[in-house]
Amino acid sequence: MKNRRNIATLIFFTFFQIIYVTANGQKANSSQIEPLPKGWRPTGDARKDYKMGVDKKAGQKGVDAITIKSEADKIKGFGALANYIKIDKYLGKRIRMTGYMRSEKVDGWAGFWLRVDDSTSHDKRVLSFDNMYDKAIKETTDWTKCTLVLDVPKNGTTIVYGALLSGKGQIWFDDIKFDLVGGEVPVTRASR
Repeated sequence: MKNRRNIATLIFFTFFQIIYVTANGQKANSSQIEPLPKGWRPTGDARKDYKMGVDKKAGQKGVDAITIKSEADKIKGFGALANYIKIDKYLGKRIRMTGYMRSEKVDGWAGFWLRVDDSTSHDKRVLSFDNMYDKAIKETTDWTKCTLVLDVPKNGTTIVYGALLSGKGQIWFDDIKFDLVGGEVPVTRASR
């Protein structure tokens, strides 16, 4: 009799989980956030207010996704993740970064960012930059394709990219790619 109750309970919760996932179209957010992949590092003026890492199988098509999730009740500032790519083949050319992002209850804004620096100068100059502020991800969204396009000046020394979350909420991102584009593709840049 006890085994029948346990089996009935298991069937009920399995059925409930199937209904929940089907209705929401996403996996429930009960997974553990694992450490960041090699090369990624936390940054941002409020980075201590966020949990950042890999959310297993939370990406598109069940792949892993990197996530930034707020943990503080009040946040003034942003948390971000940064990574680098080799600049050599992009010098003097136009680069396009594409990636996909999903959000949940973002009360500020979120987006990808891309920056080209000149690290040879004493004060490390930013040569080109976009952080999607003008086309930000807000509130709750499904997977959205995002594109940033910048010129890479010949005096550039570093290409830095990543994602950021300003305020409370959570974002997931995956499938970031870089390619060269011609002059017919307009650059995007943050307004200042």
